[in-house]
Amino acid sequence: MQFVRYAICGGIATVVDFVAFFLFAWLVFPALQPDDFMVRFLGIHVEGVDEALRARHFFYASVGAFVVSNLCAYLLNLFFVFEGGKHDRWLEVALFYGVSLGSAGVGIGLGMGLIHYAGLGTTWSALSRIACSILMNYVGRKWLVFKN
Repeated sequence: MQFVRYAICGGIATVVDFVAFFLFAWLVFPALQPDDFMVRFLGIHVEGVDEALRARHFFYASVGAFVVSNLCAYLLNLFFVFEGGKHDRWLEVALFYGVSLGSAGVGIGLGMGLIHYAGLGTTWSALSRIACSILMNYVGRKWLVFKN
């Protein structure tokens, strides 16, 4: 039952992450290409940017989405999935963000590499980043941050 609750809360946090990332990549740090899946799906207009700038902006948009979605994820995990109190609250929050930072680092590196070396679209790279983070986060949160 715990994993089902984690999956539901993780799904919510993932949607928050993806929406935040997309808004950052569209409106703040341009990282979308005209042929990007979400650009076509939503019917919005964007100016293309070169691959190096797009990879750098992917990083910035990912960091912004990380901060927003992890606040959401922490609160959902604390109230609906795991039992807090394994550590002092501030240490718990620091460990939560630390686990998330580690998984995000791996995921962002994967996404940037997929853009820079494989020429993969921004949306597909973002989905790869999210999938990598989800897997690493569950293990870290279950065993390091919260009471099982």
